[in-house]
Amino acid sequence: MTQASKWYARLRPGLPLAALLLLLACESTSIPGRPALSIREETAQFRTVPASRAWVAVPGALLVQERDLGGDLEQRIALPNATTLEGDNMIILRGRAPGGPILERLQLQSFADADGALPKPFGRVSDSALSTREDVLGTVVFAEERLGVDTVCVLAMRRMPPTARPVPARIEALDVMLRNCTRNGTEEALRPIGAASLGFAPPEAVAGTGAGRTLSPLAAPMP
Repeated sequence: MTQASKWYARLRPGLPLAALLLLLACESTSIPGRPALSIREETAQFRTVPASRAWVAVPGALLVQERDLGGDLEQRIALPNATTLEGDNMIILRGRAPGGPILERLQLQSFADADGALPKPFGRVSDSALSTREDVLGTVVFAEERLGVDTVCVLAMRRMPPTARPVPARIEALDVMLRNCTRNGTEEALRPIGAASLGFAPPEAVAGTGAGRTLSPLAAPMP
């Protein structure tokens, strides 16, 4: 089993990506006639696609997989891991379909497995341990763990703002999560979820999934 595949198996598939922790949102509901998102996440299968189909440009990406959740789309991109720590580096992107449920606030539990544990080395982290930083695309919320002399791990989450990038047809918001451990400090660990990585995509990515369009202001969570 590959490094990326092992992390897919550990992650519970029925966990939604979400909006910024600092913004409140209402409970989500299913669209009439469409199965609940949790059911779709349990049954929808990932398929491997060419790296050119990735929605974001991630240098050194090892594997790109995507699935259709009956409206929402999801991609998982395996990242290199030069550390000796157990676990896989991964960026997860959830494309939200127009007219879908109201988006929940961001939660670390989006990373949790069936037992409620976060990817190693985080285990369980309280909201008080979270940090935030700003860039031209908005706010990144993240937890950080330092191990040994030079190893840094981050769990980071954000929602792409309107007009940030082209997205596949049928999608009006793009939520992003990252687990990344490196030997090069916090800045390097957060690089895949930063504006420089997420602001532009290979043209093949949009062409491969239909005509692109910019993110809607309606993608922001509503109180």
